[in-house]
Formats: sequence, structure tokens, C-alpha cells
Amino acid sequence: MTSAGATTEPTTREAARLLGFRAALFALIAAIAQVLALLLVAPDFAGTPRLAIGVLIAAAPLLAACLSFAPVLRPLASAGIFFSSVATAAVVLSFVPGDDPGGMTPQILSASLAGLAFWPVIALCLSAGRALDDLALRSAVMASLRRPARTAAAPLDGSLVRSAGALALYALAATIALLSLLFFAATILRRPASLEWLISTPVHVAILMLFCAICILLAQSWLDHLRSGSPGAGDATGDAAALRAAAQRRLLRTLIGLLPVLGFLGTVLGIMQALASLPVALTDQPAAQDAGLAESLRGIATAFETTLLGLVGSVAATLVLASIERAEDMLQADASSSAPEAGP
Repeated sequence: MTSAGATTEPTTREAARLLGFRAALFALIAAIAQVLALLLVAPDFAGTPRLAIGVLIAAAPLLAACLSFAPVLRPLASAGIFFSSVATAAVVLSFVPGDDPGGMTPQILSASLAGLAFWPVIALCLSAGRALDDLALRSAVMASLRRPARTAAAPLDGSLVRSAGALALYALAATIALLSLLFFAATILRRPASLEWLISTPVHVAILMLFCAICILLAQSWLDHLRSGSPGAGDATGDAAALRAAAQRRLLRTLIGLLPVLGFLGTVLGIMQALASLPVALTDQPAAQDAGLAESLRGIATAFETTLLGLVGSVAATLVLASIERAEDMLQADASSSAPEAGP
């Protein structure tokens, strides 16, 4: 018993060391993607924010590389990787080239997305999310060493998402990739204006990001279902996958419930915008009437669009989750019905 524990501990420590090295490698890739994003999309980026972003870019991989020597820096490394990635994405979006001096418009953003200009940001979010996942996995491995009651095999099986920060970065990458492909296809079909409503307000983008996060968790739940029902999987791996699937199921139901809530929030904001424009539309000046009426109609459109996005996304995700749970129930029923036949 003691020799088995002594054999498992060095192997687990070696796995933790490998995970720390891999997290540093992915953080370094994220830093390179950050530099490419700032150079290619925001060539005029300069000033005081440049120093702050540069410090975050350098600090994230350095903190991740120091994990093997100072494990206490893991939370700082995770925060540095996450916030530097989000800050870079925000800087890149704010420097989208356009002729409108007042800021970025849906037309300018859709044109930039159609040109696939944000692939460095996609690579940045994916590599940074993988670094956060490796950091979370390393933390679970080290926790299994500190608590002998926990099995060391449970945290080592594969997973798409292991931390909330990684899920947010994966969702951001998936949202940008989805919008880029949609606007690229719409541009080829010469109908780019038909999709500009998808990014007309921050609520639209938030609903899309939440839907992408739900899709990632649904994919993870399906993989966990396949892993738990695989005949070649060990009992420890199957049990760990089932426990994680149950935990993610609760998170999934919460996020699915938030989709219509975000849609209704957009509805409230759109109606407020429409009502605020009514006094302008009721004036005696024709130009002001036209502008107020256009703004009021835009608010009403936002109200209906966000509700539609939230409800459609919620229905689709609920149906997929129901199909996964039905497949799991059928698998458990088959296993329970074949159990008596295994006896002599």
C-alpha cells in the first residue's frame, strides 16, 4: 500500500510539473498573439495604455513559468493571463479602422469581421484559455497530493473547460469566429447589411457570447457522456466524468435560464430608447420628426431582436441538453437491465 502511494506521488508531481510548463508555453503563445493583434489591427496604438498592456503581456507568461518554483503565484498568473487577453481584445476592437470619428459602428465592425481581421484575437483567446485550463488542472493535481483521500486519477482525464476564465475566453473566441464567418458569407452573397443587427448593441453581443459558452459546455457534457459510457474507460475515470457532468449540468441550466433574461433586458432597454425618442418625433420640425421616428423604430427593433435571440437560443440549448440527458438515461437503463445477466 505504501509502495503504491510512493509510486503514484512522483508520477503526479511530474504531471503537475508538465502542466506548469505547458501553461507557460500557452501563455507565451497568447503573448505573441497579443503582439500580433496590436500590430496588425491597431497599428497606431501608442501612449500610456501601451505600457500597461506591455506589462500585462510580459507578466502573464513569466508568472505562469514561475509556477514550478512559487505555486502561490498561480492566482496571479491566472488573473494576468485573463485580464491581459480581455484588455488586448478591447484595445483591438476600439481601434477598428473606420471613417466615423464618433466611434465604431455596426457597419464598420461588420466590414472588419468580414475581412477576418480578428484571427490574432481568436488565437489569443484560445491559447490563453488553454493556459488557464492547464493552471486549473495543475491546481487540482496538487490538491490531490495534499489530500490523500482524493484520487489523483480524477483530475487527469480530459476536459474542454476547467475554469470560468477559460470558458469566457473560449466563448469570446467562438463569438468572434462565428461572426467573422457569418459576415464573410454575407459579404460573398452581397448582403452584409442583413446581419448588422447581430452586433447593433452590446446586449446582442452578450447574448451571442452566452450562447457560445452554452454550446461549449454542451459539447463538454456530450464528451463526458461518451467517456462515462465507453467500455474501455476505467471506473475512476467514468465516475469522475459523471460527477463533473452533473456539476456542469447545474451550470448549464443556470446559463440557459439567463438567455431569455438577457433578451428581456434588451427588450426593456429598447423600449426605453423608443419612448425617449417619442418627444423628438412629435415636434413640429420635419427633420427632427424623421430623426426621432427613426430612433424610436430602432429601439423597438432592438426590443424584439434581443427577445428573439434569447428565446431561440434558450429553446435550442434546452433541446440539446434534453437529448444528452435522454441518451444518458437510456445508457443507464441498458446498464441496469444487463446487470442481472452478468451473474452465473
